[in-house]
Amino acid sequence: MADQETMQGIFEALEAAGYKTPIAWENPRLLMTGLRVYEAVFRNVSNEDAQAAVMAFIESGERWWPQPGVLKKYTSAAAVEDLDTSD
Repeated sequence: MADQETMQGIFEALEAAGYKTPIAWENPRLLMTGLRVYEAVFRNVSNEDAQAAVMAFIESGERWWPQPGVLKKYTSAAAVEDLDTSD
């Protein structure tokens, strides 16, 4: 499960890549709330998959800070969920 340290590393990677954090996060309380939301969305994603997702997001050329659900779409776990198993 993606832990708080991994999520903080993801935020640092996004900032280092030039993404601007949400303006509301200038408030420390809202920053911590945002961190908890990302942790909840990534609760079933491994640290490695979460880190790979942020790198894939950065490589995609997206221009804005990702909402948690958008970032999660870059995980291999999301790719497995999208497989058609209707056979």
